[in-house]
Amino acid sequence: MWCSRGSVAAVAAVFLLLTSACGYHFSSASPLILPRNMQLLYLEEIQDPTTEARLESRLRSSIRNEFTQRGEVEWVSRNKAEGLLRVTIDSFTSSTKLESAEEETVRYEAILRFRGRIFESPEQNLVWESGGLTVRESYSDQAEKEQAQIRVVRLAAEKLANKLAQRF
Repeated sequence: MWCSRGSVAAVAAVFLLLTSACGYHFSSASPLILPRNMQLLYLEEIQDPTTEARLESRLRSSIRNEFTQRGEVEWVSRNKAEGLLRVTIDSFTSSTKLESAEEETVRYEAILRFRGRIFESPEQNLVWESGGLTVRESYSDQAEKEQAQIRVVRLAAEKLANKLAQRF
C-alpha cells in the first residue's frame, strides 16, 4: 500500500484546519443569524393540509431543535417574540419509486414540500422567505414508512435552517 493510515489522517487534519481557517463550514453546521439580528422567535402553528399523523408535531419539534442547535435562537411566547416563523406544508406524498420486472414495489419514496417565512413582530412585516423547499427519502417497505417520515422531517428542518443560514 502506497500510503499509511497515519498519512491519510494527517492529510485529513490539514484539510480540516485549512478549510476552517478560511471560514468554510459544512451547511449543517452553518450558524443561524436571523434577519435583523432577531434572537427571540415564536413558531406559529404549522399549516398542514395533509392527513399524515404526527407530521406537524414532528416538523415543529425538528425545527425547534435544529434552530436551537445552530443559532442564538430563543423560543419565546408570541407576545415576547421579535420574529414569527410561519411554516406551511404544501404536500406530503409517499409512493412507489421503483418496481421490479414483476411490477412489485421494491422502493418507496416520501416527499415533503414546504416553505417558511419570518415576519417581524408585532408589525407583521415579511423579513425572510424560504421559497418552496422539497426533501425526499426512500425506503424499502411499508413497515419503514414511519421511520422514513421521521427522517424526511429531520431533513426538512435542516434544509430550512440551511436556507436561512445562506441569507437568501
